[in-house]
Amino acid sequence: MEGKIVYQGVSDKDNPIIIRYSILDDAKAMCDYINKLSSEQTFIRFQGQQ
Repeated sequence: MEGKIVYQGVSDKDNPIIIRYSILDDAKAMCDYINKLSSEQTFIRFQGQQ
C-alpha cells in the first residue's frame, strides 16, 4: 500500500490536499518534522526527545 492515495481534494481555501500512505523517502522529512515539534513547548507526548 506504499504511496497509495487515500484521499484527494481541495481545502476550503482552494489548497490541494492529498492524503496517502507514506513511502520510504518520507522518513527523513517526517523525522525532521517530529524533532521540530518536539523542541517546541507543545503538549505532545515526547516533548524534548529526538
